[in-house]
Amino acid sequence: DTEGNILIGQDAGTGGAAALIGCIAIGRNAMNSTAANAQTGTIAIGQDALTALTSGQRNMAIGYNAGQDTTTSDDNVLIGWEVAKDATTGFLKNVGIGNYAFQQVAAGVDAENNTAVGFGAIAGVITDVAHDNTFSDQLDLEMKHQAVLVPRNMHEGAQAFMQKREPEFGGERD
Repeated sequence: DTEGNILIGQDAGTGGAAALIGCIAIGRNAMNSTAANAQTGTIAIGQDALTALTSGQRNMAIGYNAGQDTTTSDDNVLIGWEVAKDATTGFLKNVGIGNYAFQQVAAGVDAENNTAVGFGAIAGVITDVAHDNTFSDQLDLEMKHQAVLVPRNMHEGAQAFMQKREPEFGGERD
């Protein structure tokens, strides 16, 4: 059963025998591995966007290789060049905006309800269970991951902005 789909590009939206309803697949190999799994409302725009997706539902991936290895993950919003390219299963309800955000998430890592905003946000950081990380948590994670490279003032500035207060800069690194 197919209705209301937009499929543009070599092999876009192919590879499945089940219902494909209200989906958008634009770009070479976009959303082309659904096999016997139905998809409703899934959006894959960009070459290889959601190309490995099988049973994952309600995902939106926009960008070259966005969500490329995602197979059974649900409810993700991925916007950017190679955002969450390596995430496979257990990657649920995440929002990644920015080129390379969530890149190098270890295969099969249980990551839910995380938000990554910005170039390379949380890239290479999620290697084990990660749940409910907000933008503020993202800054903490990245500060730990890049301790020498990210000045503490950047974190304080972002925290002050989110809390609508004057920042208290100390100038030291942590």
